[in-house]
Amino acid sequence: MDVDNTFEIIALGNHWGDIRSIERGIRSLTRPVNVDYFYPLLSLKIVNGIYSNISVNCDIISPVPSHDNSIGPAQLFANVLSDVWNIPRVDLLSRKIKQKSAHYSIKRPGVEDHKRTMGVNIHLDLLKKKVLLVDNVIATGSTIAAALELLINNGYHVANICCISIDEQLFRPDLIRSMIKPKVLRIRYIYKEEEILLRK
Repeated sequence: MDVDNTFEIIALGNHWGDIRSIERGIRSLTRPVNVDYFYPLLSLKIVNGIYSNISVNCDIISPVPSHDNSIGPAQLFANVLSDVWNIPRVDLLSRKIKQKSAHYSIKRPGVEDHKRTMGVNIHLDLLKKKVLLVDNVIATGSTIAAALELLINNGYHVANICCISIDEQLFRPDLIRSMIKPKVLRIRYIYKEEEILLRK
């Protein structure tokens, strides 16, 4: 069943100064993030950008949980994509134990750290559905790599991964790809509203 372990990474490199400035402001706010402040701008940029023109082969969208189960950019991003692509959002993962935020940790949590602190919500009727896994990537993508492994090990079919990068200087699609064990078909990296096919 190799086909169940092949997917593509769709990565949005966030090069808009206004979104980056707002995101930095959100970091200084107490969680949960200010939904009314962050969500509309992100929605506008994506809907008016190329995400509305990208086709994805998936049945449900699931965000990677934040380090403390609060509402974060990944959850808001999943909501936007759900609206744009008319695909239902389902929370297949949750954070069982609070994890140190990658924003403030001196030593960033690794894949095994995230696997120990995340749990999988089993929905038997969704196991055969194609999942789009969504996360905002701060650095190496260890969270999304852990989430992917947990979902696959529990029988879910992850068809696509969609990443939004808060800081393009830290974003390494090639490194994320190397961390993920299943075969990746290709990486689609969105840079300044222009799609660049990094690898086939």
